[in-house]
Formats: sequence, structure tokens, C-alpha cells
Amino acid sequence: MDDLIRAALLFWLPIGFFVLGIFFYLSRDSNLTKKLGAVTSIISLSLFLISPFTVPQSPSTELAQLSWYILPIALLLFSGLYMTSFSGNVVVGKIHSTYKYIGISLIFVCIFALILLQFFSLAPRFPDSTGQINKYWLIFWPTFLISGIGLSAFGFVLAENRKAMSICIVFFIGMFIVSSAIDGAEISSQMFREILWLAGADLLGLLVGGVLSIAVFALVIFAYERNLQSPPEMDEPTEQEWSIIRKHLTSNLEVNEDE
Repeated sequence: MDDLIRAALLFWLPIGFFVLGIFFYLSRDSNLTKKLGAVTSIISLSLFLISPFTVPQSPSTELAQLSWYILPIALLLFSGLYMTSFSGNVVVGKIHSTYKYIGISLIFVCIFALILLQFFSLAPRFPDSTGQINKYWLIFWPTFLISGIGLSAFGFVLAENRKAMSICIVFFIGMFIVSSAIDGAEISSQMFREILWLAGADLLGLLVGGVLSIAVFALVIFAYERNLQSPPEMDEPTEQEWSIIRKHLTSNLEVNEDE
């Protein structure tokens, strides 16, 4: 089978079916449709994750290979954030306070794992004989740091616990400076600075696209509501209708006084 056809069947087609399965799962149809969507998404995700082994010739499978590194770290990180957040002073979903220290430990483990991937000989590599570093990882690290700085600054403005947000800002800025000034085992600081512009452009594009999407959505809602017809005006109640209203009010007040 041709490499392009194999990549289309074993990589790109599962991505499309994964999105379709999520759509079916979130639909309001029968439970059978939801179960079918869930099964389709799970099978498609599995085919996507094993694509570095089923279609090793396709450069696109570098994204799936990166997922093997990022998904476990992301799951542990979100677990740590959940334990840390819901073991404190919360009203809903509170868990035992001992989980706070477990969550903090998981967060530090995830951060340490990312640092190992960037500065030591553990960076993801393309699964072929060339051993080239995964290009998606090269842009993931600066994107992660810039996003971390932005989200931490946003959280510092809104959150009550500004001390934690301050620590996050200092950490992300520190890692940003270290990555820009110190060479890793395989990724140089110059390479990081060159890719930094691409990461910034990606984030700027996402930000501008998100703002434009919200603006277009608001304009559509505004235009739709503006074209709606005004509700018909009702005539003033007649004397007979007023008498019925007074009768009901008087009877209700008498019942309340008896109680």
C-alpha cells in the first residue's frame, strides 16, 4: 500500500472519526448514539496513538509520538491541580486535606519531567533511523512557557491567592530566561530563541482568532435579535376584568389572614 494512502487511512481518518464520535457522544439523541460515539472516539484515538508504529514513514505521526510524552504528564498535572484545589477551602467537591500534598508532589514531578525532556537527552525523537528530534516538541516548550506566563498573570489579577500565582509567574519567567540563555543537551538556546517567534505567532493567531470568533458570534446574535418582531401590545384590562382581579385578590388575602 502506498505511504500516502496508509497515512490517510491510519492517521488522518481516525482524527476525523474521533471528532465525529465526540459530536455523536455530545448529541441529544438516543443512548445508542452516545455509546456509538464513545466507542468510535476510543477506537479512533487508539489508532491515532499507535500511528508512529503503523505509519512510521509519515512525518505527521510526530504529533502522535509527542502525545505519548505529553498526555501522561498532562494527566498527572491535572490530577495534581485537582487535588490541590479541592483539598482546600471549597464548598463543593471537597476532598481530604492530605491530598493537597500529594497534588503538590504530582505537580513538581510533572515540571521536573518537562525540564528533563528539554535540557537532557530525553527529548522525543522521530521514530526512524535518523533520530531527529520531534519538531512538535521544539515548538511545544516555548509555547508552554509563554502560555504559562500569560495564564499566571491573568490568574494573578483575578485570583484571591495571589501568592501562588506569583510563584507560577516567577517559575515560568525563570524557565523562559534559562531556556533562552543556557544550552540543553540537544536543544540549544539559539534554537529556542528562533522557535520562540513561531510560538509567539501561533499564540497570537489563536488569540486573534478567538477574539474574532467571539465578535462574529456577538454580531450574529445582535443581528438576529434586532430583526425579531416586537411582541404585540396588550389592551388595558376592562372594568369586568379588573373586578375579577379584585375578587381573586380579596379571596386570597382572606385565606392568608385565616391561616
